[in-house]
Amino acid sequence: MFKIGDYVVNAKNVEILSVENEREREKIYKDILKTCNPRSMVSVIKTLYLRRQDRLLEGKKTIAVDEHYFKLAENHLHSELAFALQISKEEIIQVIMQNIE
Repeated sequence: MFKIGDYVVNAKNVEILSVENEREREKIYKDILKTCNPRSMVSVIKTLYLRRQDRLLEGKKTIAVDEHYFKLAENHLHSELAFALQISKEEIIQVIMQNIE
């Protein structure tokens, strides 16, 4: 049985994407979003979140492309989980936040 906690709690175990070429990175993000695979979307979200944190710590601005794909992946993940569990996206966000804290 599919459980939201499997993706949220185990997000620590999801690998980040390691791609140096910026154009290749965007293509990978697009390809992953097309799969609608929740675990892969968590990987994109985790990667982009960590990239954002690193840039902010270095005093740099965030990258617009990264922000765009972060929001897309987040929205796709919430939609997929809401559909699979037959609950609203708002409820998904609440459950995710409860499992992260």
